[in-house]
Amino acid sequence: MEYYISNDGNQKGPFTVEELERFKIPANTLVSAPNIEGWVEAWRVIELKNAITTPAPPPTFTQQQETAPACPKTWLTESILVTLLCCLPLGVVSLINSSKVETYYAQKNYRQAQEASDSAKKWLKIGVISMAILLFLYLLIYVVIFGVILSNANIPLY
Repeated sequence: MEYYISNDGNQKGPFTVEELERFKIPANTLVSAPNIEGWVEAWRVIELKNAITTPAPPPTFTQQQETAPACPKTWLTESILVTLLCCLPLGVVSLINSSKVETYYAQKNYRQAQEASDSAKKWLKIGVISMAILLFLYLLIYVVIFGVILSNANIPLY
């Protein structure tokens, strides 16, 4: 069988396998033959393996790699603030869930990482809302008690 080679756009040949073995062509040299459709790299033609000077490049795989989603928000800072400033029990629950987010993400358990983030956010909101309600009740009671004291003291407010 006879082969044509092309280096830098210059077509040469035809050459026999024996002639190409004597020339020693680079692996990326384009070759063509009657049984080859178009031009292919020489390392892809089995009959030319002894005519190649450089080793063939490693096979490439076009396997799609799984891309990791972005790490969900941990809510750690907010959980610490709620624990310290507002509501200790609900803040602790939020802290526990927020500390699990990065652990699950590092284990590539993305679904559980998102669930832990959602749970931390939920308990964080419950803690803030409950503290707001308690603060409102405290102020309401304070105003009522202060109003009762002032009304019994017969002190004019103006």
